[in-house]
Amino acid sequence: MGRQHRIALAIWLGLAAASCTSHDAEQRAEARRQLLRAENLEQQRRDALAAQRLSDANGNLLPSNEKLAGIVLPRGYKPKFVYEREWTYDGELPFHKLEQYFLQNLSADIAHPSGMLTRFVRARPVGEPNAQPVLLEVSPVPGREDWSRIHIQQPAPAPEHPLSADQIAADIANRHRFMH
Repeated sequence: MGRQHRIALAIWLGLAAASCTSHDAEQRAEARRQLLRAENLEQQRRDALAAQRLSDANGNLLPSNEKLAGIVLPRGYKPKFVYEREWTYDGELPFHKLEQYFLQNLSADIAHPSGMLTRFVRARPVGEPNAQPVLLEVSPVPGREDWSRIHIQQPAPAPEHPLSADQIAADIANRHRFMH
């Protein structure tokens, strides 16, 4: 082989080696991208499952993003009845788990008028003493003892311009006069 052929062959082998090195680097980079993509997909899957989870590892209900009258509802409850300042939500979760959730998260006077109804009177979220109190009741769903129900009643707001004692007395006198 002549000197020119050897030089050309060396250049060609050098270019071939460089292109293999470049190709190998591209393959390694693509493999890294696929691995990172798989890790991202796995994290997205874990996040999606965590968002759907209704309870923690101990079986305690988890809070949802839904807040009614200042009260954060647990996950898994859907509206059944909605009125002005009154809400009823049902969920496929046991009564005792729902009761425990609110016992942990509310500051309230608690009444048990029956074995299957717990009434939280003047209920406020724990740590929020200035929150407007509500009446919250939890019970099993009638006919579905494996489901539970949340019922919240918010008091009507105070009037913007309350009547004075003289105005109330005059109103009573007027009503009394029309009745007789």
